[in-house]
Amino acid sequence: MSDTGDGDGTGHEAFPTDRPAVVTCGLPYANGDLHIGHLRTYVGGDTYARALETLGQETAFVCGSDMHGTPVAVNAEKEGVTPEEFALDWHEQYAETFPQFGVEFDNYGHTHDETNTELTRSIVRALDDAGLVYEKSIMVAYDPTGDQYLPDRYVEGTCPYCGEPARGDECDEGCGRHLEPGEVDSPTSTLTGNPAEYRE
Repeated sequence: MSDTGDGDGTGHEAFPTDRPAVVTCGLPYANGDLHIGHLRTYVGGDTYARALETLGQETAFVCGSDMHGTPVAVNAEKEGVTPEEFALDWHEQYAETFPQFGVEFDNYGHTHDETNTELTRSIVRALDDAGLVYEKSIMVAYDPTGDQYLPDRYVEGTCPYCGEPARGDECDEGCGRHLEPGEVDSPTSTLTGNPAEYRE
């Protein structure tokens, strides 16, 4: 952050600017308790937004709960509720918790907000209209015992790069590499504990 203008060699504009500033942080998955790592992120964002406001900068500090993704689906299934019900409960807890630590968003929503849903659809429609959306066949883990295809978090196996245990999308115990669908060796279904197979 700089209030000395472009002439200081940093490339930053002087604050305040005529354009509003938007401050945000990575969205927390709505699938479990907040922890100190979350607070480290959002306290920093809140501090930055307040600093901009102190300089007279019009600022919006916005964020929200990510209610999508395999972790939400996995934990919702364990609880015996729908992913949306599960995530909404955690979202409401987050919205109550952040102010208790002095983190004050101008808007804290979630990915199922009607505004977010429509904006996302409009982006996908624009990409599709531009010919940038296409079909592609990939190999996906399948549990023949459970008779279902398995999202990444429902698959465990061995990292093909370092040989350490890995999930379907990441070698988080070994080399840390992102893994594409179909890459994990010796895939196992976390639903049944049985070997999985790859199908197109």
